[in-house]
Amino acid sequence: MCLWSFLLSCTGITPLPYRQLLLALSYLRYILFLPERRYAYLALQVSLSLARNGCTCWFSDLLHVIQCLAPHVIFSATADLTIDAVIQLIEDVEVAAEQSLMDVIDRSSKSRLLRGFYNDIPIPPVLARFMSKSPKVSAYKSYLNMPVPVHRKSLTRLLMSAHTLAIEVLQWKGRYRPFVPWRWRLCRFYKLCVEDEPHALLGCGASTTVVHQRRFISDITAVIPEISHLWSSPCSLLEQLWFLPRVSKIEGLTAKFIYDILSIYSDEPVYVAPLALWADSPAIQD
Repeated sequence: MCLWSFLLSCTGITPLPYRQLLLALSYLRYILFLPERRYAYLALQVSLSLARNGCTCWFSDLLHVIQCLAPHVIFSATADLTIDAVIQLIEDVEVAAEQSLMDVIDRSSKSRLLRGFYNDIPIPPVLARFMSKSPKVSAYKSYLNMPVPVHRKSLTRLLMSAHTLAIEVLQWKGRYRPFVPWRWRLCRFYKLCVEDEPHALLGCGASTTVVHQRRFISDITAVIPEISHLWSSPCSLLEQLWFLPRVSKIEGLTAKFIYDILSIYSDEPVYVAPLALWADSPAIQD
């Protein structure tokens, strides 16, 4: 369910149940535009009368689906059925579809980076003009148009938490080890901090190869000199990482940097802390 919601969020596709409901409501709107002598309009009036009498019919089924998918939307068979009311209902269902995706993304521990596409980031004001506006939760993301496949895939894997960093790999039980609690999924180079995405990309200083790849900062500063304010701002590493993919001028450089860093980590075996340190720790996931 999580990965499916992530996919819909990044491609701008409406979830299928909501799409089917919107098509039904669009058909209802079409019927209301018809002259009263048309069979479809007359059939709607019969269905509406049956629903008001508690009988099973097309309109009562429609109300049931609305209640299931958009429980906060107020719509009943006893209310006046007007074109304006149906148009407002369509807008409310579209909002509910967005909210359903947001609820999944906000709850999932795998979507920390994905939330950066619609959350506000406390960046220095001088950088605000370079960042794309917060789109809807479900909106086609421009990074999917990047021409280099390996860079595009690396950025996608990072956003979907489908990478080989310890925070992801060690949440699964292995043949010779149990589940590793989140706080013990340590960096394979530094071995003192959790190996998550912000640490691996922007924080780790224990590997000279990783540090060398951070010439990326000089590369993007050459493109946008004002970006130097980001590193001295109070933004956390996670918020800095939220910011970078939302700047279209450096999108390609950011994706290449992510590809290079993840490749370095993939070439080294993941570090598993000695079992004696965490065997009795509560298995708490973020």
